[in-house]
Amino acid sequence: MQPADITKTPIDQKHQPVLLEAVLNALPIQANKLYVDGTLGLGGHTQALMLQAIANHASPAQFLGIDQDTNALAMATQRLAPLVEENPQALLFHTWHGNYSQVPEALASINEPHITGGILLDLGVSSYQLDTAERGFSFMADGPLDMRMNPLATQTASDILNTWNETDLADCFYTYGEERFSRGIARKIVERRTSQPFERTHQLAHLVEGIYRYQQKQGRSKKEGKHPATRVFQALRIAVNEELSHLETTLAVLPSVMAVGATVAIITFHSLEDRIVKQWFKRAMNPCVCPPLMPVCQCNLQPTFRAIVRKPIEADETEKLVNPRSRSAKLRIYERI
Repeated sequence: MQPADITKTPIDQKHQPVLLEAVLNALPIQANKLYVDGTLGLGGHTQALMLQAIANHASPAQFLGIDQDTNALAMATQRLAPLVEENPQALLFHTWHGNYSQVPEALASINEPHITGGILLDLGVSSYQLDTAERGFSFMADGPLDMRMNPLATQTASDILNTWNETDLADCFYTYGEERFSRGIARKIVERRTSQPFERTHQLAHLVEGIYRYQQKQGRSKKEGKHPATRVFQALRIAVNEELSHLETTLAVLPSVMAVGATVAIITFHSLEDRIVKQWFKRAMNPCVCPPLMPVCQCNLQPTFRAIVRKPIEADETEKLVNPRSRSAKLRIYERI
């Protein structure tokens, strides 16, 4: 079996891991190295990496899967268990329930000080979460306004919609969703919740649709290809799960948890995430803070990462057709130096 065949392995017919071949190329498995999947999900990427380790005789290889979704963690463990049991000398597998920003704690749980091979972060909501109406991530099917990636967390999307003031709601929709009608949507939510609290996804989706229909009649908006509630749902999900702050925390700890030579591969799905990743690594690769006109660097700050690819890797047209979620995916790859 050749490594190229791994991308054709039927990991899951419904939930295909995004940019799988690019991830396999970014993280070539080596023996006696530790690899971390900070967003394990249903285990698709990790399963392919394990198969790559077996195919390349890179054993033993150690894997740590982190996920804050207890349901996904259980399903991924069940999926990967047979492969690990069939190859006990080749694969070591650990799981840790929590957010990827807690990677130092996850490493401590297995008595490992550093990531020696690489770490993968597949950001955003998973296909499993989107397709499960009871989780409330999608406007495509009616469900409770939940949106918690960690089912044990306390704050839900419904809590935000029914308690935040108009200004904070508008700022949330504009900042996290880049929603141009954020103020009008926030105002309508505050008006309507006094008589009918927001509890279901279709309540919110229909409200946003109504506002867009009105704006289109007034000539202030053109009909778009995507659902008008897309940006509001994205913004709420980010707020509920504090996604951007977790990303920033993770980036800040990477230099201390990654060994020299280890690789970090990060898949983003919208401009807010990608901008944070791009700008953080730009500073990490060129940390000098000396004035521009100073001929010789005096701050002596050394780069901690180098770029493996100059531009982000995106899905080709074939993958976009097979897996629509990949359309907005961007993979950036860096090496700890």
